[in-house]
Formats: sequence, structure tokens, C-alpha cells
Amino acid sequence: MPEKIRYKNPPIVERIIGVYHQIPQDEFEKRLPSWVDKIRSHFPMQEGISEWMINIQEKNGVPIVSSLVPKASIIHLYWQKHPKNLRIHGMRLRPDRLVFHLKREEKNAHDFDELMPHMERWLPLWAEHFGINEIEGTTVEYVNILDGNITPQFADQNGVRVGEALNVFAKAWLALSWLYASHCGR
Repeated sequence: MPEKIRYKNPPIVERIIGVYHQIPQDEFEKRLPSWVDKIRSHFPMQEGISEWMINIQEKNGVPIVSSLVPKASIIHLYWQKHPKNLRIHGMRLRPDRLVFHLKREEKNAHDFDELMPHMERWLPLWAEHFGINEIEGTTVEYVNILDGNITPQFADQNGVRVGEALNVFAKAWLALSWLYASHCGR
């Protein structure tokens, strides 16, 4: 396997791997407290994030808010302890997914490989605990920060040229998608 390319100061601030399966809401809520007990010693820092959704429908190509009654859901987020009280290794839980987070730690942008031990340990336990027989999907994501010090090629005296940066990243993503599709025969 070829050696990985390493950047001196990569713009990546977070790596995320999500695993999807729709757990019925009542079953999720019933099993959540015992799941929290199971992970507490490894992910003792807990927080809830409120997510508000509104219903938007499209009519003749125009988005229209069909209901002003927002629907709230809670995203359950758990973090491992860190000597500097940082949030580096995390786990997010919702009725439709289990997500592993790995955030940047000062100059260390980390690597996706560092998430594998967490996934190998917790994914089978999550599936068993919530009665999941098959996975419906996965995502692998990362979050970049656009900062003149980290990405100077997109900065000038007026700040970061966000449009140019997004254009370059979008073209790179399209090229990678094409390359993947051409090699996988899709």
C-alpha cells in the first residue's frame, strides 16, 4: 500500500463516519437509557443538541413552507474524557444512525484509521443492543476550516475567498466521484 500523503497543516477539523438504520422511535427511547449506561465509562461527557425541522414542499419548482409547526428532535452526543478537556473522540446517536466523531487536536488533524477501533468495538454492540440485523447505509465525511493561515491559497487582504475554495473542493469531489465510478463500473 502506498504511503499516505501528509499535509503540513491540513484544513480538516473533524472526521465523521456514520452508520444508518431506522430504529422505531419508541424502541429507541426504551433502549436508550441502558445504552447510555453501557457506554458511560468510555464516553462520560454527555450533551443533547436540539434539532428543529420545518416541513417544506416544492410546488412548481418553488419551495413552500407547508407547516409552521416545527418538529423538534434531540441528538444525543457523547465524548471521551481528554486531559485538556477537549472534545476529540465522540459518538452521536439518533433513532436513524450511530455516528463516530474525531475532531482536530491542535496541529493534529488525525486520520480516519483512528476511528476504526471505536467502530470495531461499538458498532456490533449498538447493533445488538438496538436489535439491528442489517445496516441501511454509511457515510464518511470530513469538515474543513477555511482560514487564511491554513489555506493561504484562498486568502487575500480581504479575507478568505470562500466561493473559489468551494469551487475547487467541488471540482475535486466530482473528479474523485468520476474516478470511483469508472473503476467500480457504475
